[in-house]
Amino acid sequence: MVMVVTYDEHGGFFDHVSPLLVTADCGPGNEPFKSTGIRVPSFVVSPFVSPGDIYHNNLDHTSILEFLSEWLTPGTPYSQVVADRLAQPGFDASPGRGQLSAILSRIQNPRAELPEEPTGVIQGIRAMPGKRIAHTPNELSFEQAVSDMIKAHPTEVAEKYPGLVHWQQNR
Repeated sequence: MVMVVTYDEHGGFFDHVSPLLVTADCGPGNEPFKSTGIRVPSFVVSPFVSPGDIYHNNLDHTSILEFLSEWLTPGTPYSQVVADRLAQPGFDASPGRGQLSAILSRIQNPRAELPEEPTGVIQGIRAMPGKRIAHTPNELSFEQAVSDMIKAHPTEVAEKYPGLVHWQQNR
């Protein structure tokens, strides 16, 4: 069993390690990428991970796809696009690109002991009482634009943005 939880939010974590420097072709007329972009913090939960272990190499979104292909179709890449990305110059430079399989191979046998039950309580940073009421001109404009869009195109909005319909119904 392995569970990979990623948190892909710009600015959500302090990023103290620079991304890998690569040069990726982005198609005709586009400037090439010069790095792998912001890192994606992740939790890897498995009995094959040592308790409290921290993996210091760089992983990116394709690391999960690479792991799936190693596990389910050994010797065959997930897709040619993923194989091309992983073969880019820069992925092998120090500190280098890590592999999810390397995290899971640090111990030979799965842990059998159960983890300790957390005893501490994490307090919320702030109270979240009910739905927030729009006050600023931007918030009021957004609410009006959403209402107008739902009235003018109810089916399309329900299909493409179901969260907005739900938001509108719960105002």
